Amino acid sequence: MPNEDVVVEEVEESAEKPTGTDQTKTEKTFTQTDVNKIVAKEKAQWKKSADSATSTLDESITTLRKDVADRDEIIQMSVDLLKKDFDIDEDFAELLDGMDVLAQYRWLVKKAGKVEKKDIPRTPHGEGERTSSTGFTRRNSV
Repeated sequence: MPNEDVVVEEVEESAEKPTGTDQTKTEKTFTQTDVNKIVAKEKAQWKKSADSATSTLDESITTLRKDVADRDEIIQMSVDLLKKDFDIDEDFAELLDGMDVLAQYRWLVKKAGKVEKKDIPRTPHGEGERTSSTGFTRRNSV
């Protein structure tokens, strides 16, 4: 079949519908070599398009992975600060370490919302003399 000719029919526009036995049709023949060239050209165009799309996708994936790594690093710093602020015992610390960084952060923030904020009383002024004076007085602001 390598040398077999492929026939493509071109129908002239006419008011009459051609029939299967109508001999007024013009035929254009392609050799197998011509068909192979056409297919190779189309295949090359599709491959070029696919390579371009793959390249764009790879760049997007790389950018997203970098963004996620940066986000995880920032969240990890916040988690470390929250762990220091709360007196997390070893059992909870072990459980937290088994969680994703974002899950740790959410748990600690939820805990922060439940913690009662206690008003710490001001240090009372002593009855004796002050050791230093700045000349400024502190106002209680709301």
